[in-house]
Amino acid sequence: STILTVLSEETHQQYPSIYNNQVIWINSSENGHVHLYNTSTGEESTLITEYNSADGEKPVIFDHFVSWTNNTDSGYGIVLYDINNEEEIWIAGGNGTIAWNPDLGDGNVVWEEYRLDSWDIYWMDTLTGNKTLLTPGTSDSDQINPAVSGTWVAWQGLDPISFTSDVFLHSLVSGDTISITPSTDISDEQFPAIDGNYLVYQKLDPDTWCNDIYLFNISTAETTLLTPDTEYTSEESPAVYGGKVVWVGQDAGDYSYDLYLYDIE
Repeated sequence: STILTVLSEETHQQYPSIYNNQVIWINSSENGHVHLYNTSTGEESTLITEYNSADGEKPVIFDHFVSWTNNTDSGYGIVLYDINNEEEIWIAGGNGTIAWNPDLGDGNVVWEEYRLDSWDIYWMDTLTGNKTLLTPGTSDSDQINPAVSGTWVAWQGLDPISFTSDVFLHSLVSGDTISITPSTDISDEQFPAIDGNYLVYQKLDPDTWCNDIYLFNISTAETTLLTPDTEYTSEESPAVYGGKVVWVGQDAGDYSYDLYLYDIE
C-alpha cells in the first residue's frame, strides 16, 4: 500500500476513483477541488474549475473525461471535465432539479435526475452533446444508481406496486430496456455494476434480511449466485472489472466486514 496524499493531515481526501494509471479524488477541505494523480509518473495536479464540488459525491474518470456531482446555490448538478483541453461543462441539474451520481463509459455519461416528483435516468453522448431520457413513463416510481459500460446502461428501478427494486438493462444501440430480475416482487435487487458482458448486483433475501451477490451474463442471459451458503451474512456493494468481481462480505463469526474477490474467468 502507498499513501498518495502525503502532507494532508489537516484536510479530507475523499471519493477516490481510478482509470488505467489515473487516480482522482476530492479534497473537501480545499474548496472541493478535484485532484488527479498519475501512478506512472507520480505527478499530481489539481483541476481548478469554475464549479465548487465541496459537497459533491462520487467523482468518476474514464479515458480523458472526469465527472462529478457539484453543489451550487441552484442545487446539485453534474459537471463534465475534459482533461485534454481543460474544458468543463455543466450538463444537468440546478434550476429546481437535482442531478447526481454520474457514471462514465466509452463516450457516454449517465446520471440520475429528480424532476416532476420522481428520479429518472439520463444519458448524454459526449461527442454530440445530445441528452436522452432513458426511463420515460416512470413518473410513479424512482429510477436510480445508473452504471454504463460500452453501449449498455444498467440501473435500479422501484416497482410502484410491490415497492421493491429491480435491476434494468438498456441498450444504447437498440433503445430496448429489459428487467433482468423479473418476478422478484418480494425481494430487492440493488446497486448494479457493469463491465463488458458482465453485470453484478446485490439481492436482499426477505426471509433473512441479508444480501447476496448475483452475476448476470448479458451474452447468455444467465444469472449466477456468487455467494451461496451465506444465508445469515450480508454481501454488499459489488463491483466488476476485467472478469473479476469484488464485494464487501460479512464474517459469520464476529460480524466484521471483509473484501471478497471472485474470478469469473
